[in-house]
Amino acid sequence: MITSSNFEFLSELSKNNTKDWFTTHKELYLEHHQNIIEFADEVLKHMNQHDVIETNSGKQSLHRIYKDTRFSKDKTPYKTKWSGSFSRASKARRGGYYFNIQPGNSFVAGGFFSPNSEDLKRIREDISMNT
Repeated sequence: MITSSNFEFLSELSKNNTKDWFTTHKELYLEHHQNIIEFADEVLKHMNQHDVIETNSGKQSLHRIYKDTRFSKDKTPYKTKWSGSFSRASKARRGGYYFNIQPGNSFVAGGFFSPNSEDLKRIREDISMNT
């Protein structure tokens, strides 16, 4: 699913992070973006076998490649990673998952902010049901 060319594109973007370069290579970006959408669709399909995810599609999970540079010292216009997130469904299943695909810094994370005692109780119950 994720190929070396996905990483090569990000490496080239990192070296040439300008609007002119990106515009010239927009078709290549769109090809790689489609590959990442397919990857995220596959991840979503597998996650829904073990959890209830409200994110409807891999495409909806993806974060945009365009950076908000208004308040940043770094004015490069594009992110040099593929990333996305999946939200767990319903108020009872708070939290979510995040993925980051980047040369030398790829990872997956999950969790939620500020769990209360009821959240921890539900997590304990979910774990005991799945073991």
